[in-house]
Amino acid sequence: MRTLPIFIFILFASAGLQSQSLAFSQTLLINNAPQTVPANKVWKVESFLPTTVKVTSTFPTAFNMLVNGSAFPVGHSAFGNTSGNNAEAWSSSMVNSSFPFWLPAGTTLAAGSGIGLISVIEFSIIP
Repeated sequence: MRTLPIFIFILFASAGLQSQSLAFSQTLLINNAPQTVPANKVWKVESFLPTTVKVTSTFPTAFNMLVNGSAFPVGHSAFGNTSGNNAEAWSSSMVNSSFPFWLPAGTTLAAGSGIGLISVIEFSIIP
């Protein structure tokens, strides 16, 4: 007798659940102008392209993305030893392990310090 109320509860509870899937929409390159994830979409942030980074000291360059106006570090430059005054080296091995990451609808994204473009894949949410 007790199984009937449990079965009815499970039946009504599962009726309220919706299954959703994602469908590829487009690829985007986001620059320093803030862009907002549209309604019924999600963004998968894959990587970034740095601005030209010229190293003239022993300090690495930090790379930041602006998410909802706040800076989040996503990597830094790595370079070998430089010799002499104002020696130049180009950055490499910049990305840390924070990729990929997902942004929901309504979130803003922009390139921050050291970043020229951000590579994004946009997906539509299919009910």
